[in-house]
Amino acid sequence: MTVRDRIWDWVWVALIVGGFGFASGVRVQDGVVAAGDTPLPSVCWLRANFDIACPTCGMTRSFVSLVHGDWSGAVGWHPMGPVLALWLLVVLVMVPVESYRGRASVTGRRWFQNVFIAIVLLSVVGGAIRGVLE
Repeated sequence: MTVRDRIWDWVWVALIVGGFGFASGVRVQDGVVAAGDTPLPSVCWLRANFDIACPTCGMTRSFVSLVHGDWSGAVGWHPMGPVLALWLLVVLVMVPVESYRGRASVTGRRWFQNVFIAIVLLSVVGGAIRGVLE
């Protein structure tokens, strides 16, 4: 294990905490992520330019719904949102525990990379199928 690997573990933790922190500070209102009464701009390039749903469309709304306890809304926005969120929570717990135990980097492990790639691919494929069915 190198120092660089351990740094990447903590970069993941910071990004996960930041992402969930952002999600807790906003809400989904009328299908749009909003801070208070102010809707946030869409970040979906495909939707903005071609009016089609990209494979990850709904993932942010899924996370926001999930953080606010709306499980059915989370699955409705993107079925893989709760799966990805659960995986991120596992990483959030594992990094400090494994670091404290002096074990190898979590994000550098082969199984971590394989599971993450599988979740991302399932999210993209599931989102693409959902986009075609819309």
